[in-house]
Amino acid sequence: MKKLPVILTAFIMAISSLCFIGCGDPPPPNNQSDIVKYDGNYNFKIVGSSNENNITLDVSNVSQSDYAANETLDIVMLKPYEYYNGEKERGIYFERETSDQGEIIGTYNVDNEKTITIDRFTTEGYDNLYNKFILAKDGNLAAGPFFVSNIKSERNYEQKITATTKKGILSQGNDELLNLGVGWTEYNINPNNFIYPNEYVDGEGNIVPIDNSNLSENDAITFESNGQTYYFRKSVIENMDKDLLFCKENNIKVVYIVYYLKILDQMHAPYFMTYPEARDYDKNKIFAIDTSTELGANYFTAAMEFMAERYSREDGEFGWVHRFVIGNEIDLSSEWNPVFNYNEKEPLDTKQYLEEYARTLRIAEQATKKYYSDSMVLVSNCHSWNGNRTALASYSAKELYDYLNAKVSYQGNYNWGIAGHPYPKDLSAAAYLEEEVGSADVNGDIDTSLYITWTNLEIYDIYLSQEHLLFNGQIRKVYLTEGGVSSGGYNSPTASRNELCQAAGIAYAYYKSMSLECIDAFIYYKLIDSAADGGGCNFGIYTDSMQQKASYEVFKYIDTQYSFDVANEYLSSIKFRKDGQVYSVANGKITSYESIMNVCDSDFDWEKQWSEDKIIVRTVSTSPQID
Repeated sequence: MKKLPVILTAFIMAISSLCFIGCGDPPPPNNQSDIVKYDGNYNFKIVGSSNENNITLDVSNVSQSDYAANETLDIVMLKPYEYYNGEKERGIYFERETSDQGEIIGTYNVDNEKTITIDRFTTEGYDNLYNKFILAKDGNLAAGPFFVSNIKSERNYEQKITATTKKGILSQGNDELLNLGVGWTEYNINPNNFIYPNEYVDGEGNIVPIDNSNLSENDAITFESNGQTYYFRKSVIENMDKDLLFCKENNIKVVYIVYYLKILDQMHAPYFMTYPEARDYDKNKIFAIDTSTELGANYFTAAMEFMAERYSREDGEFGWVHRFVIGNEIDLSSEWNPVFNYNEKEPLDTKQYLEEYARTLRIAEQATKKYYSDSMVLVSNCHSWNGNRTALASYSAKELYDYLNAKVSYQGNYNWGIAGHPYPKDLSAAAYLEEEVGSADVNGDIDTSLYITWTNLEIYDIYLSQEHLLFNGQIRKVYLTEGGVSSGGYNSPTASRNELCQAAGIAYAYYKSMSLECIDAFIYYKLIDSAADGGGCNFGIYTDSMQQKASYEVFKYIDTQYSFDVANEYLSSIKFRKDGQVYSVANGKITSYESIMNVCDSDFDWEKQWSEDKIIVRTVSTSPQID
């Protein structure tokens, strides 16, 4: 099935200094006439805010509509997974003919302004923060949906950890984090591994409650969310606490990568946390987070609220989590984020697929912002950018970001970020510049480059610097949460050169990352080689037998006063051809890492942005072993 492309029509309104829900329809900015626009009614807007006790909705016209002056519209509240008559984007329910009625909570007279206030919590304890709001006429959608995005957080303090370096690495042993002097690390978190199920489905399809109230305090930690009690596995949570307290003690910031694993036993993991039609999909073990049902949405909300509350306490009692990645490489749905069994059912088109993910992402944003004002949720994409992947159920990352931005800006804007994975085009390539420079697939144009790799990493900065993608006038942030440079196969005839190229490639990746305004963290993947990464993809700075590679010293000292000492030792390993000419240290066309930053001839101003002050941020007492 062909995926329907996101239609490039007019534009969306530039993000204002307020947290809007909805926006008007002003003239397009200069040189931005092809901005993707959400398919909604831009004549109305609802600005939604929350405090401890109330939800406030400010409703108004922003432009002339088809409705008569003073004509009455209903203000309707629905759950985030419910769909009103006339809503086109329904995710997995795109073929469903029935609609949800919601609850009418007030009325609005066209061409006026109105503010209504409702209770934040229902008598059952459900938090209306998560609901969506629409304007309706005679049971049909008039405008929306809109969400609450101006959230008053329980906690509002400056982050306690001020990392001296943006350098980080995936944790495969906390002691090495200290040896390498990192300021960031990350952990993979699977909520369906640490939350007890409150029900199961019997052989006849009936939902049968499970009484967890008799679980001992040694087995479970209880938590209230949306008026329900959830039980979290204490042993798993205490291990999470241990890692986070280690990072707190050593001034290391943490990113959680949140995704679901395949549910093999519904008495161990809640059945409703993954999509029913994906449960028999046998391609991988990682599955999309299902928020399309009441139970699924409530489980995910509970998991995110639990982590947000526990890991944002000002005193850091259990440590801190600074950023949450929601899902893994969502542009590759069949491999990392399945909502269906793609052996039996065709993929959703881009808009319907994004409706599923956008709902989940917003719940995560609201749940984390509910507790801490400086939380941020991140969207993960692979190194494919402009839709070149031929795998089933793969989507263009740029297309997803274009429409996510349009959708979120219309429905209620918030500060989402990107979790980028800028591997080389050939994952196993050690000398990636040699393969990529001059390639049409890896270039400096945001609209034509098929990949974002270390070679053209500035694509992120160029893309996010566009006016319509800014948040409150500031560039959105990128956290490089996965991406490495392989040293190739151990038995390769070029193994020795590959190891040198890996060291040079890591240095190049770090220097390029530090020059980009949008990048807040360079979290390298990975510490130790693993056969699970596939043939020839040995990204570690240790071999699988724990032998240090040449790249170990480079990575360890790349952000210190010895940065160029360790990196320049491998500069001569970099060679490539550009515009018919060979570039190398030997022929004098490569004189430094700085001299080869702009190998893709992009519009990025490398001369202005390159700064050794951004690169050298630590002074250490130890010194590298340099030949």
